Amino acid sequence: MQLNMPIRGIAPLRAVVRKIQSSPEQLTPLHADYLLLCLLAKQYKAGLSVLEDDIFEVDQPKDLFLYCYYGSGSDVPCGSHFICGFGVHVALPY
Repeated sequence: MQLNMPIRGIAPLRAVVRKIQSSPEQLTPLHADYLLLCLLAKQYKAGLSVLEDDIFEVDQPKDLFLYCYYGSGSDVPCGSHFICGFGVHVALPY
C-alpha cells in the first residue's frame, strides 16, 4: 500500500537510523533512504539532521555514494555553506 505521503515516514525512519547505528560516526544503508524520503517530502532541513554528523565508518561504498547523492539534493535548497553540493573526503586503504 502506497500512501504518497512521504512526510509521515521521516520521523520514524530517522529514529530507526539512529537506533541501528553502532556509533554516530557510522553510515548505515538507511541513511540514503532517509535522505531520499526527505527530498520526496520536500523537508530539506530534516535531512540536515543526518548530514551534520561526521561519518568515519562505511560498510558499503554504494551506501556512501547514495548518501552523497541524496545529501547534495538536501543541502542545496537549504542554502548551506557547502559550495559544490556536498563536500566528501574519502580515504581508501592501500
